[in-house]
Formats: sequence, structure tokens, C-alpha cells
Amino acid sequence: MANNPIPVYVFTGFLESGKTKFIQEILADPNFTENEVTALLLCEEGIEEYDEKWLLHYGTALVPIESEDRLTPNILKRVEQKYQPDRILVEYNGMWKLEKLMQAFPARWELYQIVTTVDATT
Repeated sequence: MANNPIPVYVFTGFLESGKTKFIQEILADPNFTENEVTALLLCEEGIEEYDEKWLLHYGTALVPIESEDRLTPNILKRVEQKYQPDRILVEYNGMWKLEKLMQAFPARWELYQIVTTVDATT
């Protein structure tokens, strides 16, 4: 596994657009999660919060990233070393530049998908 790419799924959208709910649905989907380890980088906190016990049931470690300045190759590499994830999910802050995240990816991290959520009522 040492050289296999780690797929990264980025979820973006404005605050309260449904990112957290969508990620929870994906993690609970047995077709997505089959005994793999997931690191969930949380780059913003909205009204919806994650239950860490629930996340652990789905093999998911919650990793808060409090500021855009914390998106560095060294910090993300430490996340990879600590959790040894099979995949990375990123609930990204809609106000941060996506390029900052991409530039900080460690060598094995490979962008698989960017999903943007939109709530037309807000």
C-alpha cells in the first residue's frame, strides 16, 4: 500500500448548503465504506455537527483544520501518517481558495472528485 494513491474527495459550498448531511449519507452507504479507514478534514463548522462516535462506527477520523494557514504539506502529511487512511474526505470552507488545498496535498494524495452543494433556499 505504501505507494498507492490516496483518493481525495472535496466537498465545497457555502455555509449551510448541506455538505455535512451529504457526507454523512455517503459514509453510511455500504457501497462507499467497506472496512476502510477514512480521514475527514473539517475546514468549517456549521450548524450541523458530526458525532465522533458515529464517525468511528464508519471507520472515520475527524480532523479539524481551524484555519487556511493550517493547510500545509507538513500538516497534511502528518494526518496521513497518523491515520493511514484509505481515503480522504474534505469538508472545505467555501470562503477559502481551493488552490491552497491542492498545493498542500502530499505526494500520494490524488484528487478524485469535487462536489459542490447548493441550497437554493439560502
